Amino acid sequence: MRWERNKTTGISTKQAKMADGEVSYLLLVQEADDEKTILSGVYPSLEKLYDQRQKSISMMLISFALLVLSYLEFVEEFGSAGLKVNPVYLKHFALMFSCVAGLNHALIDAKMSYFQTIFSYVFDRSDAKARARLLAHYPLAFDANQFSPTLRGYPKFVWPKRFHQFYPWAALSLIGLAAVLLLSVFISVSIAVDVWNSKGQIFVSRSIVVISVYVGLISIFVPKYWNIKRTYTHYGASELFRQLEERNPERARLLRRRAVKFGIARGLFEMPKD
Repeated sequence: MRWERNKTTGISTKQAKMADGEVSYLLLVQEADDEKTILSGVYPSLEKLYDQRQKSISMMLISFALLVLSYLEFVEEFGSAGLKVNPVYLKHFALMFSCVAGLNHALIDAKMSYFQTIFSYVFDRSDAKARARLLAHYPLAFDANQFSPTLRGYPKFVWPKRFHQFYPWAALSLIGLAAVLLLSVFISVSIAVDVWNSKGQIFVSRSIVVISVYVGLISIFVPKYWNIKRTYTHYGASELFRQLEERNPERARLLRRRAVKFGIARGLFEMPKD
């Protein structure tokens, strides 16, 4: 893409679409650092977060099971570590526990996403051999989908007689996950309504619902890194020229003239029609 000059500011810029992982990768790149050095340096931190995320997922599954059981009224009391929950307030506890578990997972997953998007960026731009090495050396950095032979690729001039059925599995997994999420939302809302309308301790019950909704919103809006590409503006040498103008205006004007002449000669800039 060509450099475009803003008529108002006089600054030349380019625009490019980059995923969060690519931006993070560029920030981590140092002189004399290769790709292996960067990935090996961040992987130990990812391993620690992975263990924490597995525990948070287990905690969420327990909270979901408790929500379902309390919604169906299959459990008359719930106890742990010597503490027992009165059956009247079981739904109160289930609602609070699910919100806390969701927030804990969201906070850990947000940090995990920082590292995973970096590895995903390297994975997406690599060939089949490099992807195979990445999956072998850094298995915890990738989701199960990326271990599919279809995404990994095959050796040069080697193709399977029948390709693996990856996309139906991915579609079924996505549908199942969406169904679980919708069911969880439905049960949570139903329990929140029951807690709100409960007769005992009205102020406490309604406070629990308000706090649970607040915690749920925080969980949704926790900052997270994504593989979705966003548009970024690249200023290039324009910022360097601005800094040079502050220190040495004469030299800055001289270098700017040379840069413009070079750009016109190379077809990088267009002469203004007016």
